[in-house]
Amino acid sequence: MSTAPFTVICSSHDRPKWLADRVSGIGASEIAGVLGESPWASPLSVYQAKVAPSDDEQAEHQFWGLELEGSIAAGFSKRTGRPHTPAGHLLRSTEYPWAICTLDCWTISDPDRPTHPLEIKNVIEWMADEWEGGAPRHVYLQAQHQMLVTATHRATVAALLGGNQLLWEDVERNEQEIRRITAQGERFWREHVEARVQPPADDAHRATKAALLRLHPHDDGQLVTLPSELCDLDVERMELKERIKRDEQRVEQIDNMIKQRIGDATEGRLPGGVTYTWKEQTRAAHMVRESTTRVLRRKAG
Repeated sequence: MSTAPFTVICSSHDRPKWLADRVSGIGASEIAGVLGESPWASPLSVYQAKVAPSDDEQAEHQFWGLELEGSIAAGFSKRTGRPHTPAGHLLRSTEYPWAICTLDCWTISDPDRPTHPLEIKNVIEWMADEWEGGAPRHVYLQAQHQMLVTATHRATVAALLGGNQLLWEDVERNEQEIRRITAQGERFWREHVEARVQPPADDAHRATKAALLRLHPHDDGQLVTLPSELCDLDVERMELKERIKRDEQRVEQIDNMIKQRIGDATEGRLPGGVTYTWKEQTRAAHMVRESTTRVLRRKAG
């Protein structure tokens, strides 16, 4: 008798329980962060979400993504002729208990094939360019993780770009990526989450900065001795700050030279076609009064 590939943990419609149970594994939307391939998450931010989850604060685009999920799925079915069934459960892999996922829907690509995950995305307009070549890398890894949990061989991604263009793509199971996900996901869960050992904060990801603040929101007044290997980094840091200061001063110097040449004009054009505008711009100052200044901007020819 074969074992089911996954178990149902809870319904995603019970959001407080879903949030509480979500810390019990690595979700499909988090695996790219674990692998260091996400624009939104880093290994440390995924670790923080598991050991010290923050309050449930939905960003505006996340709220509307959930609100529009059903409409996008319905539009996908109309455009493709493929039926869809809403899912809405947090699932756990039987073979890899640390691997979890919450599917948006199930669908089929043809009657002779079994159902597979359908991931719905509502992509804001300024990020639509990232989808020109198909699903971005972090979404591709999300689909692979969903196939790992559900033991399926295909997942479909349907994305509404900028509110007016639907893109969909069938993502086939990639065993090499699945092996990478299972190996690194297992190691991350065992060596960091279960052991309560932070992964290195050795990246410049904004999510890492936010995670450090959530993990260490207050100082305790104590003095700690830092390891000697940070001495070289301290020297490098100070050298970089000095270089940045010199570079900023040089940019300001060049800006002043350009402004002087533009003078009372609104725009200046270089022989190669590059233009600089030095226009008046009114903006609020200290949230009370307005001030008018001239702002220098560059535009490539």
